[in-house]
Amino acid sequence: MSQGSAQRIELAGHDQVVCTLFEGHYHIGLAVLLNSMLQGGFSGLVWAGYRGSLPPWTAQLREIGPERFELANGASLQFEKLNITTHFTNYKPDFMLDLIHRGVATKLLWYIDPDITVRCSWQFFERWAGFGIALCSEIINGSMPERHPLRCLWVQAAQQAGWGKPTSPQLRYFNGGFIGLNIADASFLQRWKKAMELAEQAGMDRSAFMKGSREDAFYASDQDALNLATMYATEPISAIGPEGMGF
Repeated sequence: MSQGSAQRIELAGHDQVVCTLFEGHYHIGLAVLLNSMLQGGFSGLVWAGYRGSLPPWTAQLREIGPERFELANGASLQFEKLNITTHFTNYKPDFMLDLIHRGVATKLLWYIDPDITVRCSWQFFERWAGFGIALCSEIINGSMPERHPLRCLWVQAAQQAGWGKPTSPQLRYFNGGFIGLNIADASFLQRWKKAMELAEQAGMDRSAFMKGSREDAFYASDQDALNLATMYATEPISAIGPEGMGF
């Protein structure tokens, strides 16, 4: 399995970085996400990993570097073509950690799916990420008791790998399409990545999206692994309830 980008892009570090992953028609969602962030006052760097071609709407933007474009508010947008076979939903913690290791993100980092719209000021997100790992509960199945059978399956997999007992019991099930954090808490991303490895050992196919059924421990692969990681978190978690989904 090939991992990495077609051409490594190195940029000076930025205090605020939002990253996302997209391909195909999801470039439309990316445009909506960008517009909503800029409307809220975002002024940092957006780093977009992609497969295929650049969005046609980039022709309307001023290019200021290789696959880098100027946005409003002094913000900028950097594209990076990725040569990976992994389904993008299963690549999120790796992608975020790579941006940290390369020095792209130096203070605050968010991952936001390209089908999300920001509906409040960006200052709110800045404050939020300063309180801990910023997460949002699912709107439909957001309640998940401590002894929920899926949690028990996750703990079984974790204990078989030597993780021991959960250190941070959770009662909510968090959405995998959004996460924000201070770089000082990047250890959480390492735990999320290791949880993804446990999911793969349990039969999760990294190249597929939601393969199998909800009876499987890691059917919603990245999201289930994220929730397992929260149960072993040593970092503070600052979570919003299902109202944060905005529907």
